[in-house]
Amino acid sequence: AQMMLKMFGLPDSMEFKCGTSLVTLTDYIGKGVAGYVLQAKLGNGEDVAVKLQATQRPGALPESTLARECGRMKDLQGYEGLTVPNCYAACKQPGGEAFVMDLLSNTISIRSFKSQAPDKMVDIAAQVYSSLLTMLRIGASNTDQHAGNIHIDRDDG
Repeated sequence: AQMMLKMFGLPDSMEFKCGTSLVTLTDYIGKGVAGYVLQAKLGNGEDVAVKLQATQRPGALPESTLARECGRMKDLQGYEGLTVPNCYAACKQPGGEAFVMDLLSNTISIRSFKSQAPDKMVDIAAQVYSSLLTMLRIGASNTDQHAGNIHIDRDDG
């Protein structure tokens, strides 16, 4: 985590302001094409996830990509057939952009789930198809949608 902080231009304290919230990074979750996702705590103690996009990292996307993604997440709230994490704030830091969103707990990616419960995959596929149709109806697109980014409840499937 410390290497990512240096790359992102954050102080070693692992704290920064995003919107009106003080964010304290606590743990590494994963890496994507042009950034990282970390677990964090807000000043009020709430657990959240933070997506960091380091602009100097090879393959980094153009500026304001995360602000657009955060806006898209907010736009998708409330549509029947879609469950999208809340995005609370997007902000710029010295080394790139960040946004703060809901921390998904007790979920598993479809990529991991399919090998654990193949008998439930037909139901999961129907839910994904329904969500895709809703997104097409409202004109939303997500070029980063894949089996590792679609999460389902571990208990319900």
